[in-house]
Amino acid sequence: MSDFGLKPSPDTPAKPAQSVSLIDQIKPRPLAKPLRNLQEIDNAAAEAGFSSREPYTRSTMQRPTRNEPTQGIAMRPYVSIVARFHKYAKMNGLSLPLSLEQLLDESDELAQLRASKP
Repeated sequence: MSDFGLKPSPDTPAKPAQSVSLIDQIKPRPLAKPLRNLQEIDNAAAEAGFSSREPYTRSTMQRPTRNEPTQGIAMRPYVSIVARFHKYAKMNGLSLPLSLEQLLDESDELAQLRASKP
């Protein structure tokens, strides 16, 4: 009888008798050449596209320190615009919110200069 007390149908395939023993037959493939020292490991990592081990450096970006509430903003600009914005923030050592504020301030100053010209 089956697990549910029903008789199996005649076209149900029989379960393999000890399928767990098949797992024991699986052996890992040996490496073509065992890696022995760190230089060989670093070379193999470089060939695979991994960068070398560099010490972690903390970000030096300024962070907003105001005592006012924040609000999230969701936009879907083109990738090229986002890349330019991130580049601007990184070049000036600013966080993204501070970068946006600086760009808006520069825009306001530019608008004032344009308005003052005859």
